[in-house]
Amino acid sequence: LKTLELTDLWCVLGAGPKGLTMTQVAVGVGMPGLEWKVWGDHLVVRDLGCRFAVSAPLSKPSVSVTVLGTMEIEGVPLEVGASTAGGLSLFARLGADQTLPLTKVLRRFDPKAVVPGELTISRLDLMLQRESLAMTMGLADTPEPWTIRVGKATVTLADLTLDYACEQGSRPTGSFSGTAKIGKDITLSM
Repeated sequence: LKTLELTDLWCVLGAGPKGLTMTQVAVGVGMPGLEWKVWGDHLVVRDLGCRFAVSAPLSKPSVSVTVLGTMEIEGVPLEVGASTAGGLSLFARLGADQTLPLTKVLRRFDPKAVVPGELTISRLDLMLQRESLAMTMGLADTPEPWTIRVGKATVTLADLTLDYACEQGSRPTGSFSGTAKIGKDITLSM
């Protein structure tokens, strides 16, 4: 760490029967050039900044820390936040117009992952707590939907969500949900 930058400083005042009280005080600090490896070399947070907040600073102080930054998955930047409120947890989301290739994302965490086809992630919510990683991925129906031949019929899977979980040092698990369309007349929720 070569430099620190004060990015913000603020306090919250409340008015009550006893007059003004300070309910919270916080300071934001930028840490340019610092990296945080949160899941080995698979997930690295860059452009770090921290916000240190003290609630009830003059009566019953309690401190929370929020870390903000960016992380890239397959060259796509994700905004990242981590908080100590309720235990350390990290969360990241894919931007509204961003997509990721499902195969590359899954194989990043498990090189032996069996992927059903060239599907695209259009929504990603990532949560990391201690040694546990969970991702919920919404899969786009374009450029190509996931189709399966069953006898003479074709089943088209749509509106898919993949819930994916992994414990550090273990093989990941996942399950799909969505709809299965058989021909033009039959639609099943799965």
